[in-house]
Amino acid sequence: MELFQRLIHCQTIRFYAWSDLDLWRRQGCGQVLIKQQAKQVTFYETGYWLNTNAPQKKYLFNNTWVYNFLADKVTLSYLRLGDRQPIVLCNLMAKGKGVFESQAPYYCGQDIYTVLIDISQADLLVVNWMISGRKAESHSRYYY
Repeated sequence: MELFQRLIHCQTIRFYAWSDLDLWRRQGCGQVLIKQQAKQVTFYETGYWLNTNAPQKKYLFNNTWVYNFLADKVTLSYLRLGDRQPIVLCNLMAKGKGVFESQAPYYCGQDIYTVLIDISQADLLVVNWMISGRKAESHSRYYY
């Protein structure tokens, strides 16, 4: 339940994303609105990101993530298609003290997504996404 407690206190987001193949870099920031239910936490993220190679243009983003706390695992879903069609990305399993990782990767076409969540640092939640595929090799690190 430590992860649950950390999630419900998130208010802001900053992130960095980069690709090892084509050398793009992005960074962004925003706000997080939390909806808490008995065994579920929903993250509503809004903000902007920019390409560090062309920082004059800001791109807006809206993301909705749902963490469902079950007896033996936490399920992470993305509501890209709305709350009636959640995309279940993975089951998170404890890897060590304050660290959770995807039990199995999520496959989207030819891309493979894995995630690692770290709450081992006080007052900080870090989400690391790794994406690999035939044409992609990228990383995203979110700080809440």
